[in-house]
Amino acid sequence: MNGVVYPDYYRKFKCIADRCTDSCCIGWEIDIDSESMERYKNCGGELGRRLSENIALSEDGTLSFILGENERCPFLNSRNLCDIYAELGEDALCKICADHPRFRSFFSDRTEVGLGLCCEAAAKIILSRRGIFSFENPEEPWSDSFENALLDIRREAFRIVSADGDVFENLGRLLNFSEAAQYALDNGEAVSADNIFGGELPFLKGGRLAENAVSLLGKMESISAEWDNMLAEIISGNYETAFPERVRFDINEELEQAAQYFIFRHFPEAIDDGDVLSKAYFAAFGCAVIYVMEGVYLRKNGGLSFTDRINAAKLFSKQAEYSEENMEMFFEWVWDMKGGS
Repeated sequence: MNGVVYPDYYRKFKCIADRCTDSCCIGWEIDIDSESMERYKNCGGELGRRLSENIALSEDGTLSFILGENERCPFLNSRNLCDIYAELGEDALCKICADHPRFRSFFSDRTEVGLGLCCEAAAKIILSRRGIFSFENPEEPWSDSFENALLDIRREAFRIVSADGDVFENLGRLLNFSEAAQYALDNGEAVSADNIFGGELPFLKGGRLAENAVSLLGKMESISAEWDNMLAEIISGNYETAFPERVRFDINEELEQAAQYFIFRHFPEAIDDGDVLSKAYFAAFGCAVIYVMEGVYLRKNGGLSFTDRINAAKLFSKQAEYSEENMEMFFEWVWDMKGGS
């Protein structure tokens, strides 16, 4: 049986339910797994009636809850609590609700479980930690040489972005390292970052997003009106990244943690596609966009709170990471930018 590995912050997570300002029961399509559906079919009384009336079958055979006004789950009550949970208990939640915001990466000998940055409570935990990424339970070596090489590259990536200094200089080093890492992975060679130096990010110039990056964001599928409003501000250049001295250090530290989160989450995808390069670019791109979004909040609010910084991180995560179409568009953009090399 595969072992299960968690980040060191994983067990700190607890859903904050009705205290959440951005409920995952609003605006998300909620699919129902077959085991939960069987339970719902056998539920009687008023809740059973509501269940039978508020589940639809899509053309592809997927069962899901019929969202109500403002795209609210029909079982999210006026107190922003779940009626299914309240009446039947936590075990009655469908799998997607019970799991959120967890994600899993599958290796030959283990499974990694993490928390998605799209969740308010998870984002607070992730951005608040300090230092290099680590696991609650130690990593064990295994037999797959490709996976071992990939994890060596990921450990080096963690080290690069968590080094002292400006996070964007470190991310520049990450991109240069990822070029060498991709070559090494393709050719079965070892790679080291010892002699790899930084460089300016190709999509962030002088604290402002480059035109090609803004264009890419504009082509992505929108996930919410909140994103549409944020994108309009970014396109118009209506943001200010001359952050007050008192928050610059915190921003640097938080973006370092965001970068490590992106590396942790997306590098394992290279097991399937062999592509480390675009995953490293996504980590740098995500930090650049979050930084600019924080500049929008600074201009709009006249200051920048930790809540604003959490909102920027989770909004980007929802927009990019939770749309397969948007992620594929980004990876293709990277390789187009690199000339397909």
